[in-house]
Amino acid sequence: MVPVPVGIPEEEEESGVPAQICVQAALQQVQYLRARQRSLEFNGSKVSLLSDQATPISTPEQIRSEFMHIESMIYWAAMTFDTSSALTFNTKSVLSSGLLGWEAESSWRMVQTCTNIFHEQSERWRTHGVLVNEETANQIIGAAHCWKLRVWKMGTILKEALREGHGEDAVYHAHTSAAEAIRQFNVTYRPLLAACERRLQFLSQHTKLRWYELMVHHHLSILIMIDAIEIASREDILEKMSVTKSDAQGSLLNCLQFGLSNHFTIPTRQGQASSAGSFPLVAIDPYPHHLLAGVQLLWKGIERDFDDGQMDQMTCENLQSILLQTLELLPQTSKSVRKGTEQAQLAFLRRGR
Repeated sequence: MVPVPVGIPEEEEESGVPAQICVQAALQQVQYLRARQRSLEFNGSKVSLLSDQATPISTPEQIRSEFMHIESMIYWAAMTFDTSSALTFNTKSVLSSGLLGWEAESSWRMVQTCTNIFHEQSERWRTHGVLVNEETANQIIGAAHCWKLRVWKMGTILKEALREGHGEDAVYHAHTSAAEAIRQFNVTYRPLLAACERRLQFLSQHTKLRWYELMVHHHLSILIMIDAIEIASREDILEKMSVTKSDAQGSLLNCLQFGLSNHFTIPTRQGQASSAGSFPLVAIDPYPHHLLAGVQLLWKGIERDFDDGQMDQMTCENLQSILLQTLELLPQTSKSVRKGTEQAQLAFLRRGR
């Protein structure tokens, strides 16, 4: 999404079309286009011709593997945007069912099946160790990205159950499903991703960026879930997720530190006089609004720990310094980023007095 630029007054921003509405409209268009393709029954895991007498808009001979590959890419890209939007904007998914029905959808069953297959195939790696190179690292990261989307989905389901006043049974089921998704990630992918992390400095910058993005988004989704639980004042659920919360906070902060200390070299176009530029991973993150949300959640947690006497002032200032460095590298032309950076700078100055 294009961020709201600095300098746009509140009146103009309120009278315009929010980015959230644009995303929703685009996702509805994807759903509409898929619904129009009457000659195909595409469910996310397979494609088959319909047997009814509806007039097809294309013959089977015209349906090539390239078409199916392109439609699959568009569909899963849209599913990613849809789930991310629902998680961060507190809205319902457009392309996927919510609390009531998501478990029956073949797309999410396919994600579970793929994870089960990968878990079996990678058992030897977890038991005896894995020789990490470009191929194995990207295989692990790619498989984990698929399950990360499932964790995002569980976050949207849990937030929906808490937000819309569902019964205790629904809330309990949503929480246990989210906890199970996190546990599956930790069991199947976490040991292998840790092995990749120990070898990252020997891998390409593209692999580093993929690992960094995966870990940031996974741990951020957990903190968003926990923030929703705190807002709902569900102390019973918070107590069960205390270890998960602490792990996500520490892991996300370590990821941001990794993004600050590791650089990505962007080559220049042919014919340009300037040399290639090298920038921290944080500075080229394609989702700065996710980083902003992560920094704000971490900042709130650090402030709380300090106020409760669980952290001394030096530690607090060091951690907030990392967060402030992250914010300052995000595009300051974004109104939300600029506002978040200024607020953090003021809070940091007050803390240092």
